[in-house]
Amino acid sequence: MTNKEKEKKKKNIVERYVDWGLNWRMKPFKALAKNVTEGIREGASDEGKSTEDAIAVLKLRLAKGEISKEQYEELKKAIENN
Repeated sequence: MTNKEKEKKKKNIVERYVDWGLNWRMKPFKALAKNVTEGIREGASDEGKSTEDAIAVLKLRLAKGEISKEQYEELKKAIENN
């Protein structure tokens, strides 16, 4: 084996190590990016949740006595119609 072939082989080993090291170091960033994109997709499809959340707030206000049963019914209808 000539010196040139040995240098090429050593370079390949070093390159492989660097590639492995970079891949290993990038895993947390890849996981973070995956979580962020999944969160964005999930948030984009949460159209019905705002209505559910608003009704939950109304129920809480009714339970606390902040609004009457009639006000609750009116507000619930208004939320469901929008």
